[in-house]
Amino acid sequence: MHGVAHTDHRSVPGNPLASEAEIESRSQTLALALLFAMAVSASGGVILLALRLPAGDSVFSIGLLHVLRGFGLMLVFALSLALMLERRSPPWSIALVPIGLLVLLVQGGVMAGSLADIALALVLSALLVRARQRHVLPDKHFAAMLLLGFAVACAGMAAMVLKGYAHPLAFENALLGRQFKDTLFHAAIAGSLQHSHIASIGLDGAVGLGYHTLSHRLIGAFATWSGLPDLMAYSLFVPVIGIPVLTFLILASLAVSQRSIGPAADPFIGAAVMVTLILLLNAAALMSIWFSESFVIGLWLLMLALLVMTSSEPGKVNIATGLGLALLVFLASQAKISVGAVLASGVCTWLFLSAGMRGLVMAALFGAAPFLFVYFSSYASAVADGGSMFGPFYFYKKFPEVLVAIIVIACVFYRFHRTDMRDGSNTLIFRLAITAMLASGFLCGLLLKLPGSAEGYFVSPALWASLFYIGYEGRLASWSPRAGWASRRTFAVMAALLATLLAVMVLVKAKPQRIPVAYLRSVEMLAQASGGEGTQGLLRSTVFGQVVEQVQADPTIDAVQVDPRVRQIWDGHDLCWTASLVIPATTRRPMLEGLPPAADRCELPLTYGFADYRPEVSSARILDDAAVCEKAAALSLKRILRVGPGGMTTLNCEIQNPLR
Repeated sequence: MHGVAHTDHRSVPGNPLASEAEIESRSQTLALALLFAMAVSASGGVILLALRLPAGDSVFSIGLLHVLRGFGLMLVFALSLALMLERRSPPWSIALVPIGLLVLLVQGGVMAGSLADIALALVLSALLVRARQRHVLPDKHFAAMLLLGFAVACAGMAAMVLKGYAHPLAFENALLGRQFKDTLFHAAIAGSLQHSHIASIGLDGAVGLGYHTLSHRLIGAFATWSGLPDLMAYSLFVPVIGIPVLTFLILASLAVSQRSIGPAADPFIGAAVMVTLILLLNAAALMSIWFSESFVIGLWLLMLALLVMTSSEPGKVNIATGLGLALLVFLASQAKISVGAVLASGVCTWLFLSAGMRGLVMAALFGAAPFLFVYFSSYASAVADGGSMFGPFYFYKKFPEVLVAIIVIACVFYRFHRTDMRDGSNTLIFRLAITAMLASGFLCGLLLKLPGSAEGYFVSPALWASLFYIGYEGRLASWSPRAGWASRRTFAVMAALLATLLAVMVLVKAKPQRIPVAYLRSVEMLAQASGGEGTQGLLRSTVFGQVVEQVQADPTIDAVQVDPRVRQIWDGHDLCWTASLVIPATTRRPMLEGLPPAADRCELPLTYGFADYRPEVSSARILDDAAVCEKAAALSLKRILRVGPGGMTTLNCEIQNPLR
């Protein structure tokens, strides 16, 4: 083949200079990735606190301590992985990082308060000491990376305010009956898991829901640890933990590159260009990383699996590596079933090509089996409009820009394929695994028709995996603009800031004025309903707030029953059926007969768990105490908070005189 010869500086026996250069470049890259994640997390926390100022202080309030706790958890995750990658730990050990975070969150949820914070501080201190010894802490480029991190945090918060997903005032919006339906749905599941250990939206007792619940367990445990309502935990988790960890994992692809470490390489250039690509892809990939925490956590696990693959040597894949990948496929499927499906296709391809004939068995056991187990054991199949899941070309006709993005990436892959077939290394095998992921995502988008354009959750993971591959290819660090630019670094920073602006413009359909309007509308409604007293005023002035206070004052309450005549509960919602989700999402308690009253003629969705309830049985009715206790006994519930036209009473169905 014709081409320009290049010097290979990769680490090989007898070449100590190459080894030193590789170690130095890896450490610098990880330090930059860490600095960027810290900047995104800190900026997201500061912006969140600023946007929550109208809520004031109350028994439920996100404070500086909560932000610091989230920042510490993010840093524990990122530092642990940075140390593993810098030391070239066994590939399978990378799979233990999410397990460590899960254990930390669970112990925080069990211990809660200061003891959990002390445990977090001890773990973080040990990691910081070790990171300083290994030289993976950032020591330069602070101003540039902080600027980029702040820009990304601003873009993310703008998207969340506009969409309403994980809104900074999500809890307050829920008390006003105005919160986005998806966040209510997820918060209800998270609260049910913490209270009753059952995945349920709790519309008529805790009816089990087949769903991917890893994100709900993580965020629910974080809410318990922090003493925050689940909706506030969602507002905090996405900008302070979720997005920073994901961006760190994507930038970490630069540190595991198999490409040469040449004199022209500059880790900062690679990191800045990667940030630009993150923003551009987020704008074009339809399923924004700021709109779904379960998608973000699924992408965490996908990126970790890609790190396992890139850290392994071809032909030396052992059972431990296979088990590590199986664990990540299983957890990714539990976080987002679509991400698990796409990841399983890539893992199967990689294992089959890396392990010879035994790779076929490993692919079945460690790639396909974990995904299939989750799918058939705990996930309710999506029901598409019209009763069919198949709709050829439906998705790409609706979102042609996603098809364009796939075609562009396919062309890039074809270019790499032509020029680098001679590698014959893990680079080629990994490229084929990414190709399998792209193919599976493309086919799902081509053939499926799911509610809410959910096909995008199959297509988007493949696009994010391809972004990881671009970093792994190792070309970004040696890239530079043409002569005439004053500085490569200045150019890179300006390009990333321009991409941020472009991402925001795409997200808001070229109407940036909608962002402050969406936020100020929430603030205005909060001020009017609370009499200027913020969250504390809402808790007193709204029926939903009074229910929250009652449950807070009496944790022995098992469920809430609302009379259909209490119109403050059932009226005033953008979607009539979201009224049923507010109490489970804000109190962690199920309702009794919590569907909207039959007289309201509310059209219920087939999704969001509503298909598990029958309107003729679970719609709100006027009930006497005996009927409520009979219903409660059938569901093994004892103390019921009744919300009626005359106020609230607590019904104790264990004793003869039930009213307290």
